[in-house]
Amino acid sequence: MTAPARGRDRIPRTDDDYSRAAAAQRLAFLANATGVRPDHVGRYSADPASFAGNIENFVGVAQVPIGVAGPLLVDGEHARGEFYVPLATTEGTLVASYNRGMKLLHGAGGVRATVVDDVMQRAPAFGFDSAREARAFGEWVTANVEAIRRQAQASTRTGRLHDIEQFSASSQINILRTCGKRVIAEATLSAALVAELMHTTPERMFQARQVSNLGGMMAGVNNNGNHSANGITAMFVATGQDIANVAESSAGLVHTELLPDGGYYYSITIPALIVATYGGGTGLPTQRECLELLGCYGAGQVRKFAEIVAATVLCGEISLGAAVVADEWVAAHERLGRNRP
Repeated sequence: MTAPARGRDRIPRTDDDYSRAAAAQRLAFLANATGVRPDHVGRYSADPASFAGNIENFVGVAQVPIGVAGPLLVDGEHARGEFYVPLATTEGTLVASYNRGMKLLHGAGGVRATVVDDVMQRAPAFGFDSAREARAFGEWVTANVEAIRRQAQASTRTGRLHDIEQFSASSQINILRTCGKRVIAEATLSAALVAELMHTTPERMFQARQVSNLGGMMAGVNNNGNHSANGITAMFVATGQDIANVAESSAGLVHTELLPDGGYYYSITIPALIVATYGGGTGLPTQRECLELLGCYGAGQVRKFAEIVAATVLCGEISLGAAVVADEWVAAHERLGRNRP
């Protein structure tokens, strides 16, 4: 165990801690302490004062490349029309793959996106000396729901206590009960369009999906899809979401059907999409600009944003699945995704 930092080893703090001078002082401290002088971290366009409340000991920014995919055609209740989606990532081929999926689904008439539930779960834990005391507490909670509701709603301008449930901890509870937005994105593809743009057939894609479902069941996963976390994370980074919420938001339920006319129905349900369009990191300069590109910055825009996220995820799911069965996935990564030193 190392000793706590003292005196000259402490990271510098100043009265004007969110300033370029304070950041430069800390970078100089790092150079002296480590022998490394970062050349790019300290280059940024935003005013450091805007980061107060978002970061401590500010020294600079991590410049993640942002690419744009689109147009994404969405037929939602809150998001309608064409959107150009910003994706922040360091994975080559990701933007190209989502862009390809958007082209496919645009040709199919767009993505139908629907927010079917909008709640947030929080699960405080209580400990008792005996099962009887725990039971008594549960009975008290049931008898005092209205009083608890009044107390809870006195602390927030927007939140409303929906209900209180008592249950054993489960990794699947978010899938069953919703945490954030429960959003469904769906589309129907003709066999001809799949052959033209994806270079495969609905039958091959459906067969691969069955194998994926079996593998997911054996592994006990909370997502039987391909890679929804990829698109969600890229959008989260670009738009200032809490990236840790990818842990819940990446859960996904994929359902597909081969249709009598040879077409392919594909849907994904995201049961725990935790997103925001106001507050937190969404107000930072570049993150706000990315939300504005989607027409989603500010209060009252979150369901629109949720539908766009789900529609984007669907495009990536179909594009990746098709690339794998068409034997194009490896070649695409060799061509676009190998930034070797």
